[in-house]
Amino acid sequence: MIELAPQVAPLHVANIKALARAHYFDGLAIVRVQDNYVVQWADPDHRRPIPAGVHPVAAEFTAAKGAGARFQPLPDKDLYASEVGFLDGFRAA
Repeated sequence: MIELAPQVAPLHVANIKALARAHYFDGLAIVRVQDNYVVQWADPDHRRPIPAGVHPVAAEFTAAKGAGARFQPLPDKDLYASEVGFLDGFRAA
């Protein structure tokens, strides 16, 4: 089970759902897992066609503050972001 963030990356979420519905990941190897962060699958032979309904998308990992999502800031400092915390339960900066 994975949790997706459509409020931040709606096009990526739509692609993941389309891939899952098409059983694209069935039988592929999981090559990287970091709890609460990322999972990567591999198709080393590049034999699987991309299913219909999956489209290339640019990075869309931003959300405006107050745009319907709840941001809970943390007191921690970060070298790369002026503010860090959680956006609807997801780590965010």
